[in-house]
Amino acid sequence: MKSAKIQLDLAKYRIVKLPSQEALELLRLMESEEGGNEVHEAIRIAENFNVFYDMMKRKQRDYIPLPHDYSDLLRGRVSIDKIRLEKTGDQNIVVLVFDRRYPIEKLEEMLRKIGYEEVIVEKLF
Repeated sequence: MKSAKIQLDLAKYRIVKLPSQEALELLRLMESEEGGNEVHEAIRIAENFNVFYDMMKRKQRDYIPLPHDYSDLLRGRVSIDKIRLEKTGDQNIVVLVFDRRYPIEKLEEMLRKIGYEEVIVEKLF
């Protein structure tokens, strides 16, 4: 059984850690359903994983912040706040940090649509 984990940090941001191809599936599903500049940018970063991973390491950054329109921020229309790229052995991992106002139920539903049978919500605090 394929399972995914949605982690809630202290500030209640939603953190999802997926292999790069599955993260791209999730991002493309989000793009088709709601769009948004940050979703397009996250897709571009995930598609060019090695280039952005090297840039992160060179600039010694943990996360890549995504561009947001200030009016969207005020209205609560932002879905993804930042993205992190990791390499574990030969596997590329994408960590998506969703805005704290993004509905957990919607995120669970989208993870199920891309093939995860079990979605666990875990608090990190």
